[in-house]
Formats: sequence, structure tokens, C-alpha cells
Amino acid sequence: MVMQAQELLYGSFGGSKYMLMGPTNAGKTTFVSKLVHPNATILMSQMIGKGNCTLTPKTFVLSEAPELVHVIRLCAKPNPQPMNRKDYDEVIMETFGALAKQAAKENVKHVETPKELLTKGFIKGDNHVSFLGLLQGEAEKWIGETSAIIDQVGREELRSIYDIARARVEDPESAKAKSKSADIDFKLSEVFREYLDGSFPHLSGKEIGLRLAHQYNHINNLFYDLATYFFEGSEKTCDGYLTHTFPLVDTMDEALQEKKNAFFSDNSNEHKISMEVLYEELVVYVGINPGIVKLLGLDGEKFRNRNGVIEFGLIDTMGAFHRYGDKGETKQYLANLSREHEYDGIILLIPLILEANEKKFVQLSSDFFRQFPYDLDVVMISNKVDRFIDQFKKEWKSKHVSLDPFADNADLQDQPIDMMALKEQLISSMNLIQKELTDTVEEQGNGRVHILDHLATSFVEPRIDTMGLDQLSQLPQTVLQMMRLFARAKKSVDKISVEFNDAYGADIGIAIDSVALNQGITHILKPSMFDNIYSNCRDNAGKIPHGNSFNALPSRLIVAEGYKVHLSDRFVRVHSFEITFPGTIRNFLQNIEKEILSVMRDCIVFHGVRNLTTEIKDTLLSRLATRLSIRNIAANLVYAQTFRPVMKLPYYSFGSKFQSYIGNVKCKLTQPQQCQAYTEAIVQEVRRAFKATLDSDVVYRR
Repeated sequence: MVMQAQELLYGSFGGSKYMLMGPTNAGKTTFVSKLVHPNATILMSQMIGKGNCTLTPKTFVLSEAPELVHVIRLCAKPNPQPMNRKDYDEVIMETFGALAKQAAKENVKHVETPKELLTKGFIKGDNHVSFLGLLQGEAEKWIGETSAIIDQVGREELRSIYDIARARVEDPESAKAKSKSADIDFKLSEVFREYLDGSFPHLSGKEIGLRLAHQYNHINNLFYDLATYFFEGSEKTCDGYLTHTFPLVDTMDEALQEKKNAFFSDNSNEHKISMEVLYEELVVYVGINPGIVKLLGLDGEKFRNRNGVIEFGLIDTMGAFHRYGDKGETKQYLANLSREHEYDGIILLIPLILEANEKKFVQLSSDFFRQFPYDLDVVMISNKVDRFIDQFKKEWKSKHVSLDPFADNADLQDQPIDMMALKEQLISSMNLIQKELTDTVEEQGNGRVHILDHLATSFVEPRIDTMGLDQLSQLPQTVLQMMRLFARAKKSVDKISVEFNDAYGADIGIAIDSVALNQGITHILKPSMFDNIYSNCRDNAGKIPHGNSFNALPSRLIVAEGYKVHLSDRFVRVHSFEITFPGTIRNFLQNIEKEILSVMRDCIVFHGVRNLTTEIKDTLLSRLATRLSIRNIAANLVYAQTFRPVMKLPYYSFGSKFQSYIGNVKCKLTQPQQCQAYTEAIVQEVRRAFKATLDSDVVYRR
């Protein structure tokens, strides 16, 4: 447990964070760029496009730390599976389906090759799939290798598979379904999944499936290598983040400048996808605009860290309608977004111009916040007031100014508009949002969500006329009002004063005796928990979920929630199922939380604290305990350790994948004498909670 003195540097951020939510093209990244130090504005602006710019959520930590005046620090954890298995399988099935339909026809004028179809799906598709282009020549080579594997399926075999799919379409049971399951494309996808699983022994699918699974893992290995190469020669933090510091001024170092541009770019152009898509966690430390610090005054004290520096995080997220057009899917995305991140409040951006997406987002937000399960502070900001005014001017002139196309209309062009009418329109639009969202949540909600205020501004027009409206203000005043509202809503915390030993490194460190922890955990986990998990696995043995149900499962598991699916009789060849063990694990761990904390106390050592007394250690441990999340521990067990590995395996049908997952759970989570998975999950959560304790509950004395 002895830890050598070192320059400790953390990548994660556990201080005050506020999540930006809004429809696609709402201006979330633009908003962040307006709050950073002027030196960082140009670089941050490179991430702003015409919409769909954020593909991976990022936490921007705005800090007054002096070193961030001239640099920006990027911390990242590479995603081991940036190519989502669902996306990969869908492109493969679409390719096979197109080839099978070609094979079933005679005299096809233009026969598309596997290479053409794969290129269309992987490189020229939506930007959440087309980031294959980041690999450049390696991508073309991989496409060639993958198409060569698919090319081995001959025309007769493709015809045989097409005939099986057509027979299923014509099957009376499928006809009764009255759903898209009777569609030939749907059936082709279903049959090819079974084919690649080896369900048709007389066909060569099993071997093809094994090789295509290898290609999936190979492409992700290439991505992972590229993600780590991007940080080559850089430091690695003690909490596992790759980190690199970029100067804010342009440099003569072409390689460094190329790296900077590769990450800080927008994603509106499929040929210029940012490197951000290769990482599952991103934290960007950037200087804050000094004007914010100066004008916040005493309200800024709530945001001081252990070194006395003001800092807070803004979580920039993907727009609500970027990938999800369906109302149900968007609602689920918002729910997942709110549960997968830790934050102190939400900044809800709703552009004042209420077009179709904005109106839909207002309705979805209203439904979402009415049933929100936790206490939550929200500040609403209606931005794009400048566009609202410009649009009003155009419409007003088109109705009230008659232009002669053959005359000089200079005088008419300058004719003033009706400012009172404009003011009424602004009030009307703000009142509509107020009524549909704020009033509805307050009147019909469960009382958990507190909308602190509804503000309006422009992110691009610095000197906008407020026309005497209380809600409408220029951007600096809007930002300050938002921060004051959040500061006053924050609970006061008595910080732990710690005498920091500079000789140790840059921060306090923690060491965990995982062997001793595992021994202690083994003795306190209840046999009844293992029995319940095992029983639920048995209940799901042999079941084949519907594809949509299986694809929805990980979004529940990643937040440690179970999932119950009841299918009506119109669904054939698939089953209802119920996953309850995430809740079982959460509840049992919650019931023995005190015992877990007791075991942890004997397995944890703090380093870098001068004159560490028993009282200070107990205080640190007690505060760390309040930051621990049982839900995070359970999510690590039921998703990261058991579900995610299934995606690497050569299974294509939803039944095979589902049963592989159930098998993993039985193997790793139901053996009383093999609790290593539980120990690993607890260790990971303790390290996260410790950093949150440092960022929120500690102040250093030197």
C-alpha cells in the first residue's frame, strides 16, 4: 500500500457541474464558447457548426487557474468500442439484404458490390457511423477485407437465404402480425442474423459470422490505437485519463497544430469528424472569462475549489433530435442523458424562435420534468433573440412596406419598424414557453423540479436592446444571473481543512488494498442476493427478445435499472422477458451500505496529508461515503462487466446476444465465493467519489 511521492494529476472533475440540454442546433457549444477566457475563444469557436456538432458529451471545466490563461487541457478516456455493435450489425445486415435481393432477380442493370454497399454504410452514412473516415487508408483496407469476407457468400446461398426470408413473410403467423415483421427487409435482417450465428447447418454462415466479428473487433482496435496515438508522449493521470495541454496561440509545430485542429472541430461536415467520437469520457479544462469572476462577487465563493480557485463545469451534450426523430426515442434519450451524468442543475436552452423542433422539445421537456424522480434546479434560457428580431423585421416589412422593384427604395429600406409590436411578439413567445413548460411543471409536476428563472438573450449579438423587459438581458447579465441563481440554490458545505504536503505531489492521493477489500466484501454479501440473481437468470433462459427490446436494454442497464417487456400475441418467434437483477443488486447493496463502508475504512490510506490525524481521516472517509453511489456500483456490474463484453462476441441474433449476457451474469455475479466483480466495481466507485470529495468538500492549507 506504499505509494511513492509523485506529481498526481486528476482528469475527472467532481465539482459543481451544470448540464446543457436543448434541441439540435440550440447553441449549446456556442454558449460555452462565450464564457471562456478571451484567449480561448477562437479555438472554442472551431467546435461550432450549423447543427449536430456535439457527438460525444464533454465537460468543460471553466477555471480561473492562472495556468489556463494561455493553455487548454484535454483529458480523455478512449472508448474500447467506438464503433457501436448495433450500428455495425445494421450496416452488415443491410449489405447482405441488398445482395440477397439482387441475387433473387434476373438481369439486374446495376449490381452493387459488397465494397460499394459497405462504403455507403460506413463512410458515407450519418456522421455517427461515418467516422470510419478518421482512419483514412486503414479504413479503405478494412472495407476491402470486410467486403472480401461477404463476397465469399455465393449467389446460390444468397438466393437460399432470400427464399427463407420470403417464406417467413408469406407465413400465416407473420401475416397475422400486421406489423413491419411481415416486411421482406425486416425478415432478411432476421434470417441473416440467424445465418451468421450458424442456425442453418447446411449453409456457411457460422464461419462468415466469426470472421465478421473479428472485423468488428479489429476496427475498434484500430480506433483505440488512433485514440491513444493522439495523446502519444503525453501524461496519463492517476485516475486513468490520457491528457494533453495545448497552447492557445498558433504554433510553428505543425504536428501539434494538426492535433489541435483534429479535436477542436465541428461535426457538421461528415468529412471532418472530430476525434471526440473515439472517447467515452472527455473533460476540457479551460480558462474562464475574468469578467464573470469579477462580477460574481461573493456569489462566486460557492464555486471555489480546494486551492481557492473559482471553477465549475458545463456538460455539453448532443442535441435532442440529432439521432432520434421519434418522440419515444427522444424522450428515452433525455431520460438516459439525465441519469448517465452527475450534475448540480440543468441549463435548458430553448431558442425563442419556436419552430417544429423547438415546440416538440418544449412539450417533451414538460413531460420529462413533471415526472423527474430527484430534486433538480433548472434555469431556462431562451436564446437567438437576435434571430427572432430579424425574422420579425422581415415579416413586418413584407406586410407594411411596398417596394418597387424598378425604383430606388433606399428610403423605404430604412423605415423604422413598429417596436411596440415587436415587444408584444417577444412577450408572447416567452409567455408561451412559460405556460407550456414552467407553469405546467409547477402545477402538474411532482414537486421535485424547481425552475429558478426563465431568461432570454442572444449569444451572438452583444448589445441587444432589452426594450425594458425584465426577462430579456444582454449575455453578460444573463450569465451572471444564471450563476447567482445556481450559487444561491447550492447547499452550503463545511469544507474539510487539510494540511497539504507539497512534497508528495500536486494533490492528495488515495490507495486501496483491493485484496483486503475483496475478503471483507465476500463475508458481507448476502447469499439471498446471489439466489435472487440466479433465479432471474433462470427465468430468462432460452428467451428470444424482440430486436427493439434488446436494443433498448443497455440504456437501462447503464443506469442500473431493470427492464420488463410484455409482447402481445401479434409478435411471433420472440418472447416477453423481465430483467430484475439490477434492482436486486441495488437494493441489497443499499441494505448493507454501512457494512461496506466499515470494510472500506480498513482498506483505504490517504497520502499527501501532513499531520493526518484519526479525526481528519474519519472526516474524509465520512464525506467520501456521502459521495458514493450504489447505483454506479450496480451499473458497473450489470453493464460494464457483463453486457459490454457480449458485443465483442460472434453473436448476431438478438436471442444469442441476450443469452450470452444472461450467461455472463450467472458466471460473474451469482457465485458467493467469487466476488471479484463486486470488488472491482466498488474500487472504481471509491476512486470517483474520492475525486468528487476533493473537488467539493476539501480546502488545502499549506
